[in-house]
Amino acid sequence: MSTMPNRRLRWPLLISLGLNVALITVLLFVAADRYSHDHGRHGGRMGLPSPRLLLAALPEERRATLNEHYIEHRQGVRAAMRERRQARRQVRELMLAEEFDPDRIEVAFAALRAKDELAAQAVQSMLIELLSELTPEERMRIAELVPQRHRHRHRKGAEARAEAEPAEQSPGAKD
Repeated sequence: MSTMPNRRLRWPLLISLGLNVALITVLLFVAADRYSHDHGRHGGRMGLPSPRLLLAALPEERRATLNEHYIEHRQGVRAAMRERRQARRQVRELMLAEEFDPDRIEVAFAALRAKDELAAQAVQSMLIELLSELTPEERMRIAELVPQRHRHRHRKGAEARAEAEPAEQSPGAKD
C-alpha cells in the first residue's frame, strides 16, 4: 500500500493544513498582544514603572534624587515584597493541598490582600517623595511610564461604554 494519500484527499488535506497554520498564527498573535501589552514599560509590580525606567526617564542630573529615595526605601520595599511573595506561596500551597480547607484559604487570601496593600504603600510612598521633588515636566515623563490598561480595549462602541458606566439603581435599592 502506498504511503501517499490518493488524489482526492490530497487537496482537502493541504487546505486543512493551511487553515490550521493560519489559525495557529492568528492565535499566537492574539496571545502575544494580550500578554505583552505594555510589556517592558513597567516593572510588573502594581502597575508602576521599574526603577530602571524611572532612571532613564529623568535627566542625568536628577537621577541622584531617585537613587537617594530608592536607597532610603529599599529595605522596606524589599521586606514588603518578600512578605507578599510568601503570602502568595501560602495561597498556592493551600490551593494544591490534598484536602481543601475553605476557611484556611479565606484567611490566606485576606493575608495576601493585606500584604499586597503593604507592598503598594511601600512603593508608592517612595514614589510620592520622589514626585514631590520633580518638576512638572519630569513628573510628566514619569506619568507616561505608568501603563494605562483598559478593560474593554478589544470591544467597540456602545457595548463597551454601557458596561463601563455604572448601572442605574432601581428606586428601591439602597446604597
